[in-house]
Amino acid sequence: MTFNAKTNLANFGRSLGNGATMGALFCDGVLHAIDTQNTNHLAAMFSKAKAKEDTQAMRIIKTTVLAVYSGNDVDAKIVDPVDENKPIVIKTKGTAVNQDMVRAMKILVADEKSMRGKIWADTFKPAKDTAAIDYEKIIAALVKKEGFVMDDFVATLATKTPTIAFVPAGNIAEAA
Repeated sequence: MTFNAKTNLANFGRSLGNGATMGALFCDGVLHAIDTQNTNHLAAMFSKAKAKEDTQAMRIIKTTVLAVYSGNDVDAKIVDPVDENKPIVIKTKGTAVNQDMVRAMKILVADEKSMRGKIWADTFKPAKDTAAIDYEKIIAALVKKEGFVMDDFVATLATKTPTIAFVPAGNIAEAA
């Protein structure tokens, strides 16, 4: 069957309240965007959700598009300008389609899962960055707190961490 962008977009706009239908129409739009290498249709779908002030639909469209176009180190971008006269733009130049995410989306649609549901959201949820803990920043914040006593902190830390032993300054000669 031939994809009709105008019909797909109109049906998508009407289906924003029905998560399963919305997901199926969105999937068709994504597959069309991949085939044509043109994301204008996806931007129009995002615009439909924005026009209806459907923040949940906007969020799930964004996370799904970003997951689908995450097949390499270049990230896709969705530019939603503050100025209502400027169009929404999806930038995928240099990105690659993540076939695992496309396959997952097709399975969700085949299983009639709601695009508004937890399963869909969890499938396309971006991985969290595990930034290194800045211990100096944490200790600096603790030191600034009123009533913080470094000796009490160290003594408590020593009881919680058996591999660390602290010797009071006056007893260093005895410990050596």
